[in-house]
Amino acid sequence: PPIDGIVTAPVIRSDGTILDTRGYDPVSRLYYSPAPGLTVPTVPEAPTTEDVKMALEVLEDAICDFPFEDESSKANALAAILTPIIRPAIEGPTPLALFDATAAGTGKTLLAEIVSIIATGAEGAMMTVPKQRDEWRKKITSVLLANPPVVVFDNVSNRLDADELMSALSAETWSDRILGQSKQVTVP
Repeated sequence: PPIDGIVTAPVIRSDGTILDTRGYDPVSRLYYSPAPGLTVPTVPEAPTTEDVKMALEVLEDAICDFPFEDESSKANALAAILTPIIRPAIEGPTPLALFDATAAGTGKTLLAEIVSIIATGAEGAMMTVPKQRDEWRKKITSVLLANPPVVVFDNVSNRLDADELMSALSAETWSDRILGQSKQVTVP
């Protein structure tokens, strides 16, 4: 059967149900292979307001020590945490999350790692932003072929101003030539 990806933690399907059974899921076209040692409490099919409040408290507890400038910055972090989990339920592109600060050492990389750990059970692979514009296309193609649930560009010191990145963030598919080959590939 067609497979759109492999997930290592439960995710929300497009119909609003939770994919939490190991193996292939024909509804989402995902294969769920839980991360080793992952234990997830049972999520009720119809959560109460109290269930939602408790879940939000758990997420807020994970980021409570970060020096957010304001509530909007904290909301951005919470949205970044939830996006990989609800991503299979969203048709079309999802936005980029950006963590910035006025000083080094405030925990931007750690915050990105927390997003990945909550979504996948493991730290995300950190990568750098290409220095040359023509490298963006190659990096995006290789990342999309690997299909990770979370992509982290760390220690961005310049303006993110690459047409290739903007296209990848706003398009539903990406098409490019495979490096070193005369073969074109199209990936979601």
